[in-house]
Amino acid sequence: MCGGEGGGCGPTSCVSVTIQVLNRPSLPGSISGPTFGLCNLTGVSYSILPVSGATSYQWTTSPGISITSGQGSTGITVSFGGGCTSGGTISVRAVNSCGTSSTRCLSVSTVPSSPASISGPGGVCHNQIYAYSSQPVQGATSYTWSVPQGASILTGQGTVSISVRMGNRSGQVSVKARNTCGYSNPKTKTTSISCREAEVFSVGVDEVQVYPNPTAENVTLKFTMTEQGKVHLELLDLAGRSLIKLDAEYVAAGEYTLELPLIDQGLAPGTYLIRVIRNEKQDVVRIVLSY
Repeated sequence: MCGGEGGGCGPTSCVSVTIQVLNRPSLPGSISGPTFGLCNLTGVSYSILPVSGATSYQWTTSPGISITSGQGSTGITVSFGGGCTSGGTISVRAVNSCGTSSTRCLSVSTVPSSPASISGPGGVCHNQIYAYSSQPVQGATSYTWSVPQGASILTGQGTVSISVRMGNRSGQVSVKARNTCGYSNPKTKTTSISCREAEVFSVGVDEVQVYPNPTAENVTLKFTMTEQGKVHLELLDLAGRSLIKLDAEYVAAGEYTLELPLIDQGLAPGTYLIRVIRNEKQDVVRIVLSY
């Protein structure tokens, strides 16, 4: 800027003026802080990184979520009241003398998040007992499990792990995390009946049974002798090669139950055949080792 003395003919002097043009702040980055299981919690912290050109920050929350400190700064603490619905938002805008930025929002929930996964077998047998479990969920106070129709929960309802006696139907094992504000969405695992309580290869009083099947442990062999005679047992692979033989024994008529220690024989997981010869009668039972 220049001015002169004595009209337009005199000496002049100049003054330099710097003009800074300010823009509205840019959108704040992501809001850091917990998002699930916040029922009735107090002193919960949320924050953002500073925004270039911002002089303050304007935070807002959904009804039932109260800001207790930090308004105007990059970080706040909030309390979640009992009247807070299961879902809500925490929002922030950056502010300067030229205006405010767009709004950054974070969705929050007073109920727990869905459990991450369910551990346990998918292929199951009728009338066998299985364990299922999930990892603890932040903010959850208990867990509600459901099982396929005909199955029953023996122990663990309300905790992160249960034991289940399976029925004869396929279906889903599911779990929901719970607190005083409500339930999470369920996490499910599909189960299917891959065998019966025992594989039965004949009917009436002269049947042969092997259970559990599939198995990760020793198996039980049950059979009936309608008359006295010799019993011979043999384990075969699917090619018919003999792997284990038990000497024939002479037994009286009656029912017999034997435990076969297959897991102690160094057998690889897979399908095998148990051949049972009683006098002149032969039965072949398919067994699956799944450890």
